[in-house]
Amino acid sequence: MSTGIAALTLAESIFSVLPEPWAGTTTIDPALRARWADIITGRHQVVSSDARFATALSALDARVTGWRAMLDPTAASVFTDLPVTGVNPDAQGVRTAQKIRQSYTRLLDFAVAWATPGSIHHADSTLVAQISSGLGSLTAAGFASGTAMAAADNWWDWQIGSPRALASVLVLVGDELPSAQVAAGCAAIDHFVPDPWFLDPLKGLPVKESTGANRMDMCQTVIVRALLDGDVPRLERARAGLAPVWATVLEGDGFHADGSMIQHASVPYTGSYGIELLLAASRLFALLELGAAGPEYEAFFALVGKSYLPVVYRGRVMDHVRGRAVARPLARSQDAGFQAVEGLLLLAEAAPAPVATQIRGRVRSWVDEDSTGRIFETGSVARTGLVVALTNSAVAALPEPSAGATVFNAMARCIVRNADHAIAISASSATIAWYECSTLENIRGYHSGSGMTYVYDADTSHYDDEFWPTVDRYRLPGTTVEQLALPDRIGGTSGKGRPPGEWTGGSSVMSDSPDAATVFAQDLHAPHDRAGTGGAFRGSDMHARKAWFLQDGVLVALGADISSTTGGIVETVVENRNLHAAGAATLRVDGVVRIATLPSSRTENATGPLSVHIDGVGGYFFPVGGSVKMKREERAGSWADINTTAGIDATPHARRYLTLWLWHGQNFSGRSYQYAVLPGASLAETQAFAAAPNFAVLANSAECQALRFDVRETRLFTFWRAVTVDGVTASAPCTVAVSTRADGAVIIAIDEHAGSVTALSVTFDGLGIPSSSSCAGGSVAIVGSRVAVTLASGARQAECELHF
Repeated sequence: MSTGIAALTLAESIFSVLPEPWAGTTTIDPALRARWADIITGRHQVVSSDARFATALSALDARVTGWRAMLDPTAASVFTDLPVTGVNPDAQGVRTAQKIRQSYTRLLDFAVAWATPGSIHHADSTLVAQISSGLGSLTAAGFASGTAMAAADNWWDWQIGSPRALASVLVLVGDELPSAQVAAGCAAIDHFVPDPWFLDPLKGLPVKESTGANRMDMCQTVIVRALLDGDVPRLERARAGLAPVWATVLEGDGFHADGSMIQHASVPYTGSYGIELLLAASRLFALLELGAAGPEYEAFFALVGKSYLPVVYRGRVMDHVRGRAVARPLARSQDAGFQAVEGLLLLAEAAPAPVATQIRGRVRSWVDEDSTGRIFETGSVARTGLVVALTNSAVAALPEPSAGATVFNAMARCIVRNADHAIAISASSATIAWYECSTLENIRGYHSGSGMTYVYDADTSHYDDEFWPTVDRYRLPGTTVEQLALPDRIGGTSGKGRPPGEWTGGSSVMSDSPDAATVFAQDLHAPHDRAGTGGAFRGSDMHARKAWFLQDGVLVALGADISSTTGGIVETVVENRNLHAAGAATLRVDGVVRIATLPSSRTENATGPLSVHIDGVGGYFFPVGGSVKMKREERAGSWADINTTAGIDATPHARRYLTLWLWHGQNFSGRSYQYAVLPGASLAETQAFAAAPNFAVLANSAECQALRFDVRETRLFTFWRAVTVDGVTASAPCTVAVSTRADGAVIIAIDEHAGSVTALSVTFDGLGIPSSSSCAGGSVAIVGSRVAVTLASGARQAECELHF
């Protein structure tokens, strides 16, 4: 995003930019207040005879009733369990600003219930008096004009959480409050969010430019606040800040050209901050009718297919793009999916017809997946109204894509879909963190960026069913790990821990078809840090080159150049499947039942080429010798083990797991591995594959990892160095995918990853001389009997089509 405005003083910047086509606006339509109330309450959609609304209304009423019983009669605080006086932070480590924000959020529920027909609190004048009293208590507690942010507090509570809720409270009940109280609320919002383009304005200039979901939330706050007194300059300044949020960025926070969404500079966050951004954007599109406001606003709709839909599987937002949110027991992947449903359905009302049709069809399939009706039990009345309207319509479900691949190079993520499953790979790089934690949340997620490989299948609850608090954090599937105990938050919070690896990335050819072929690779350096400048090394010095090759429902994983000197046992984890509370899936090695029963202390070993099958899960093939270890165990853990937020669920949960891993040893260099994963394969299919695998390894070294699939004569390459393998020569590090389309055309995809190449060239022996060719992002030349593809100056990728 542009940072040119950062040189302006804060006072100058507030009024410096007015967007078209509203630059001449002099008044704000009073009807916008009612429209905002409609959007956030869903009040005009309520059908009293529909049980689905009764469910949402009952949940809202129960919350408000419970909190009304907890109102502080002394008015020193709003709620007795959220005292806003005394030591900051309190004995439990909870900050005052957090309590103020939580109090405003509860008061917003009060206001929503008051404004919503069908609620038992609707139009309750006593409730309005309680809201007014509560607002007064929070003003006295410090959320007021002129108050400084406490050093112990989180800026987010002051600049986003509290003002966002307060603005909507005032819109909903402002006409029932004393005008001086509304004015004081506006002044407090103006004080903490003087300009939504910037963060931390009360900590001294120069301030930091806001980005992504933070910018969107702050703009929403200022726009809604402007509706209260018709403050046109503030509304226009905030509206001008919206389109830069989704403008393509080249690095860091924001949306990248390949659809990646990053927040906190180095964290893939489409599924958490990105969903928050989607919700705020969809509401503002509905409020301000931005769908017809110009191309810079229409550009947001392209993100639906490029950024959002690829990361949702059967109504669940994939965990590898949810950052530290995976450690929140009340924010599981299905909950994030419900939020996506709400945002997308509201956005569809402003979207062009083709996008709206795509949204409604896909969302209908997700809603149909929720056979329990949980979407209504956990959702707001507004969300319920959108979903009820969809299910009452003639919109047909648009199933998940049965094939295809999405490589998000900018955020070191990859997703490949097949008819009955999807595979997601989570990696890290010099620009993407190993994992993300805060001082409290996801404090032990350290290996989730070490090549973790998720298999999403018919067991849609796999990752939501207490997976994160119970899984062995040192044996996440797909990872190569040194078994050394790591300190909590190793690498630093908020995505600060980034490996010194060369690069991570991949290529996919025919990515939108059943013949899609994908290569993805990671130069892995294990999580580590130093205890202060020049301090002692902490963590593991393990290094590995990892590559994944995917086509036709098969994943082949190669590892090379594995080394370690820090003394732990190094392993590559093939599978760690959650069998839920009482699962007893049978495991067979070459058709023979192994580790049929618990206890957890039992580990078995197998060597040599072999196949493994887990009933109801799929097959695994190990084409070369080596030590394959297996374990069936019951593991117990609590959410408080990985999230130390006050009040988090500390109840122990137990889940059963089947784990497969390859043993590499201690203090060594130059080791490797090979294995294949066959998601959903039957025992017979697994054994048939092992007898006649459809792939051949072409290279697995520190210079190149390459594979040939029999399907479509596909060849996939990870070139770590400028070398020649199987007649293909790369002039610099890159990934290459070559395959033959059904009509005989050869399709080539090349992605350059080193970042310093001016003219990457890849040459191919044995293809023949094409009669014609085309190449997006590069050029094709014939050099003797060889085909040479050269990327265009400044291009990072090319896709070519050769006809013979």
